[in-house]
Amino acid sequence: MQKEDLIKRLRLFAAVTTTAFIILIVALLVQFGFIAYYHQEINNLHHHNEALQQEIKDMESRIAYANGAEAEDEKTRNAGESNT
Repeated sequence: MQKEDLIKRLRLFAAVTTTAFIILIVALLVQFGFIAYYHQEINNLHHHNEALQQEIKDMESRIAYANGAEAEDEKTRNAGESNT
């Protein structure tokens, strides 16, 4: 009787520890999945940020070019007015 009781307790202990270990493994896999997902999202945002920064630089250079061309037009107009 005592031997059978001990065997039952050992089987219960084995079942509980095995279940706990499986739950731990699943929780770790889920955690690694979240880490991988958010790591990819951060990389996507980083590349998107780089693209936006390049677009801003392009727009700034276009604005500077347009301002320079506008200044040249004004110089030409002023030179034409002073010649007349």
